[in-house]
Amino acid sequence: MEKANRLKRKKRAAVFMWLMMFALLFSMLSFVPAPPVQAKSVRAAVVVEVKGNVTYTKSGGSKSHRAYVNLSLNRGDAISTGSSSSVVIRIVDREDELTIGSNAEVYIADLLEENGGKKSKVKAWAGSLWAKVKSLVSPEDEFEVETPTAVMGVRGTQYMTLVDPVTGRTTMYVAAGIVEATSTLSTGSEGHPSGSAAVYPAQQIDMDLRAQAEDLRILVYYAEPKAIVESASPRVLEAFLTAIPEIQAENEGIKNRMQEQFNQGIRQPDDRSILRYLTQDELDNVLRNFDALVTELVQEAVRANKLDPRKVDEVNARITDPGKRIDLTQPPAVDRTAGLDPAIERLKQVNRNTEASPARLERLRMEQAMRKLGPYLAELAGERNRLAEENRKTEDAANQRASEALMNQLSDSERRKFLENRLKLGELMNSNTPAPPAGGGPSGGGEPAIQVPGPVKPAVTVKQHGSPVNGFIHLDLEMRHFTDKEPFYAVEAHLVYNQSELNYRQTAKFTNAASAVFKDRQAAETLTQHKGETQNELIYAASQYETGPDQPVDHIRLNGSGLLARIPLQVLDSAANTANVELVYVKVVDKEGRTVYELTSPQSITVITR
Repeated sequence: MEKANRLKRKKRAAVFMWLMMFALLFSMLSFVPAPPVQAKSVRAAVVVEVKGNVTYTKSGGSKSHRAYVNLSLNRGDAISTGSSSSVVIRIVDREDELTIGSNAEVYIADLLEENGGKKSKVKAWAGSLWAKVKSLVSPEDEFEVETPTAVMGVRGTQYMTLVDPVTGRTTMYVAAGIVEATSTLSTGSEGHPSGSAAVYPAQQIDMDLRAQAEDLRILVYYAEPKAIVESASPRVLEAFLTAIPEIQAENEGIKNRMQEQFNQGIRQPDDRSILRYLTQDELDNVLRNFDALVTELVQEAVRANKLDPRKVDEVNARITDPGKRIDLTQPPAVDRTAGLDPAIERLKQVNRNTEASPARLERLRMEQAMRKLGPYLAELAGERNRLAEENRKTEDAANQRASEALMNQLSDSERRKFLENRLKLGELMNSNTPAPPAGGGPSGGGEPAIQVPGPVKPAVTVKQHGSPVNGFIHLDLEMRHFTDKEPFYAVEAHLVYNQSELNYRQTAKFTNAASAVFKDRQAAETLTQHKGETQNELIYAASQYETGPDQPVDHIRLNGSGLLARIPLQVLDSAANTANVELVYVKVVDKEGRTVYELTSPQSITVITR
């Protein structure tokens, strides 16, 4: 029955493919009736302010142009700011605003109206931005800001996002409203409260590429203005300052709702927050923090010369309640213990102990060493690969049609034999076996060919291990030709594949093959999948670590080659008989952080999935 269903799916997919081809070639004709499709309307954003060097790239393009006021931006466009530069973008039909600071990279992922809802989504890969989002009207409305490590979903709020361009570390401070933060890495079970965290006013959440907390609430704290000001652009801080009257008005509504809940016997605003208050005094301290943190952040920005005190006076002139005005001489005290849920605080303490472990510290040391060697390509599997995918789309489509035409002409046994032979051929080509000399020798006539072997360089490669089993394939990352001259301590490798074909089932701990290089050593290994627009990026990271100064751990030295990792990937129902996998980036470093080997030119292989 399963085989019959699979054949039916393939036939339906083939019919759909041909229908799409005819539709593209003869858009003015209609060969077959089609069911009605829900209409989508494209929305737009407009640039309302430009300062300094700001450039933009249109969707699918590679050439940058100078941005200007009244420039219209649409889905797929990207915008970048230089040093001491900024830009303000307004979404036309809602007047939501994004103030983007210096050295930032922002990509407009979605601006659509669909199924009665307006969907707005931007991706921030670097820099700081201030988001001012009006309350969403329809339940189908969506507004999200995504970074390399986090997704912030709102229903009307004002908050600041800071993204480290090297590590992807994200800090998000909420000034007004409530933000639901989820991780792009592994989190709690789907649908479980631990899979997201509700960040309330006066709070911030910090997530980096190594943060894979089972409960994201342990990453939420009362805001730290000094650290925020150090990372934020002055223009972003100015946008925050200007919005303070609106921030105060919005927070009054949240305060009233929390007070009403308390009067009804509800002691926490929701089960995704870090707040729990048993007395009226505790709740009062929580609510006072809403305003006190705003003042503390302004004071810190003025002290750091990132805000002009005269602009504070201008904002105070717009605040009618004297008790709400920003007083830099006598700022209200912030109680950073107010209303904190004891259960969450215990989880934080356990997490702090884990972070202080030798393995954790060594992994952080490895990350710091890699930071010195060049910027981390957080968007490697995102927009850069999307552009590369567009460039080779025509060739891939032609190859796929030719492969499917050949497969349809073969019987089941012939098809299996063909795929097995292709797999063997791929393994042979990856083995780097030298070819026999061309001509010469006793039977070839003439003098034997003289071959002078050149030096064999170390390399990291990927190949398929065996045939598919129970809906899974296995990929072998191999280190080849590494000798005593290339001792190493840590490795990071990036694989990319279509998310409609292959998937890695995230687990709490990656279990490698018994024969792997880092297996049975004092080392930590992780395997993490990140989702892009159409592709998944899988990152394998491994590092040795020391437990103390009196217990040093030496480099790893291979005598030729070794298995780095054996990676299981799930084959999805929509996958064809074959799929492409790319090894797009590898870095191998020694104990001091020096590069031993680096792969920057992607390697592509075809794997058998059925």
